Amino acid sequence: MLNELYALSQALEHQGLLQPTVHPDISSVGKQIGLLIEIDQHGVPVGVRYLEKEEMGRLWKHSKGNHNSFPAICVHTPLLPLEICDYFDRNKWKKSKLLEKIKTLSALDLKLDKNANCPFQIGTWTQEQLAEVKSSTQPQLAALRQLLNVFPHADKAVGFGQQLLDLIKEQLERCDDEALVDLFKELFVGQLNPNEKQREKKPYICKVMTYFEVREAHLYANLVGSDVTRRSLIDLLQEKQEQTDTVVSPFEAQLVKGIGRKYPNPVLPVLGQTYLYSKKETTTCLERYQLSGSQAFQAGREEVDKMNNALAFLTAAERENKTWRRMTDAHRNKPALLLAYVAQDPQNDACLAQILGDLSEYETSEDFQAESAGAYEALCAQVLQELKLIRDKNKDSQIHLMLLGELDLGRKQVVYEQVWQTELFCSNLLRWLDASKNAPGLDLPMIKKRKVQYLEVKCVEPAKICQLFKMNYSSLGLTSSSTSVVTMNEIYELYMPQNPQAADQADLIFHLLEIALAKSMPFLSVVFGERMVNDQIAVDKTSRNQAETAARWLGLFGILLALLEIKKENYMKDVPFQLGQMLKLSDMLHKEYCFIVRNKEQNKSYPAQLIGNDLLFVMADNPLDGYQRLAERLRIYWAWAYTYQGEREKWVKWILSRLEDVNSQIALKEISETLDPAQKAQLMIGYYARIENTRPQANTNNKEETKHE
Repeated sequence: MLNELYALSQALEHQGLLQPTVHPDISSVGKQIGLLIEIDQHGVPVGVRYLEKEEMGRLWKHSKGNHNSFPAICVHTPLLPLEICDYFDRNKWKKSKLLEKIKTLSALDLKLDKNANCPFQIGTWTQEQLAEVKSSTQPQLAALRQLLNVFPHADKAVGFGQQLLDLIKEQLERCDDEALVDLFKELFVGQLNPNEKQREKKPYICKVMTYFEVREAHLYANLVGSDVTRRSLIDLLQEKQEQTDTVVSPFEAQLVKGIGRKYPNPVLPVLGQTYLYSKKETTTCLERYQLSGSQAFQAGREEVDKMNNALAFLTAAERENKTWRRMTDAHRNKPALLLAYVAQDPQNDACLAQILGDLSEYETSEDFQAESAGAYEALCAQVLQELKLIRDKNKDSQIHLMLLGELDLGRKQVVYEQVWQTELFCSNLLRWLDASKNAPGLDLPMIKKRKVQYLEVKCVEPAKICQLFKMNYSSLGLTSSSTSVVTMNEIYELYMPQNPQAADQADLIFHLLEIALAKSMPFLSVVFGERMVNDQIAVDKTSRNQAETAARWLGLFGILLALLEIKKENYMKDVPFQLGQMLKLSDMLHKEYCFIVRNKEQNKSYPAQLIGNDLLFVMADNPLDGYQRLAERLRIYWAWAYTYQGEREKWVKWILSRLEDVNSQIALKEISETLDPAQKAQLMIGYYARIENTRPQANTNNKEETKHE
């Protein structure tokens, strides 16, 4: 991963975009609820309030790994003595209402043991590392300097903790926030240790994050938790770097100052805390050279700092969907972090990460709602417009893609990397956009706002392709496995090929078609079989999800056919598509026969499978045999339809006329005994495709015909 990040840092440095925004010992507190505790100029806690996850996530901390954290301190052990924790009724607490909870906490003896190990203290390491802050005259560090001066050391920690408990008890009397009261309870008595082996030494645990701030905000240019304080502290600490030996850079083969004892461990979106390089110092990694820990790979300090700063730039919150976003991992349940940027213009506003990853958020955004085109088409227009400006300045510009994934606990690395010329990238986008329109309208009606609307074929992007190939279907329904049957390399080679005209491109497409058909056909058969019996897809979440998945599979079929130069204007006239239509019309005729002749009443159940659905797999394996079987089974229904007279006559006669039309078109051509993967895909699209409504006007008094309208 270090090699890829070094190339990234070089590109950003060339554009003048690297700023000292990160430091190995400074990181985000992380998104978790917690308590903000205000301290006055005399070091006395004077205010406590609840912090939501988003608020806490914006704050910073200075720490040595998971230790010596300041001004964020995580309380891992309840503050009150063991006998009070034992006495506290936690089951009763869960059932209590707010006023009862307040009375319960107010009745506790909130006294700290004089010999307790109170967590509210500043450690020796923190004092040494932040000593420069106390002597600094920068106004941006004034609030932090004040907090360091008054924050208790080990000898005064218990007294400070008791003052905090007294403050909380006073605040309980006027508290109306149940979430805050629950957090106070956790701080006081915690919960039973779930680890039975550790319970003897540590019977109760808690995890309450506390953050300390100065009270007199009007006296300072900025508060301790502000981003201004964080950046100023980073600048100060950068000047005070530990002295390290000179090493030969593994990236540039030049003498540089080594990284020393520790690589940075930035907190990245999606992945969380990430170690750029880490090995246990107690484990010898290269015994021959007697090197352990970071000594096993000594890069230059400035080089590593630039990598860290480059990651901070790309993963800034405001650049989500532009240069980073969450992405499905082909081989794990956990998501990956997708990074995408133009090396010659990394700060551009093109939504590269989104169009290379997942469109799901864009489909429901206000920006898309204002567009008349589909989500993918609207996003393509935005990306192409931004990239045109870059190409006008530099024809040789390149787009870089990196996927960072978690291999196992604590180990993250680049799982996929690719580079495209911007011109090729744009042509690939247009090629995919054109291919996404290669499937006809689907016969998947949905009830939306009390109206029947047909589900449209949706364009599938890399994340959706990966999710489709992770899906499995059984009698229990849809499930998702942790591993996709196709790799990210195959997915991106399909989506963004380096050479679209290469001979092996067709082999890849046929390979993916075979896998897609094997995975989807049982599922598609069941979904459409239920649709034909029930007339409309139900509105519940499960059935809507199944319909959406079916639409994506068929959209993928259309794209793969287009990439093989098989366009819908042509394949809709060919035998495989027409056979699919014939199966669909056979289902419709069979259903009418069951409704009118066998059932007599609409509320009677239909067969588990209509004849077209029953013969779908036979038709896919041997279309000639399937066609002959279908003709034999249709004979009775065909004869009935010719002679039927009644309330639904117009509708039955229309189905019959369409069957005759399709059968006539099939008769003009030869039916083969086998279908290749591309022809099987056409068969499935034909079975799902809407049939043009050229039938006579239906009787509006008939509920069944009104549904079909």
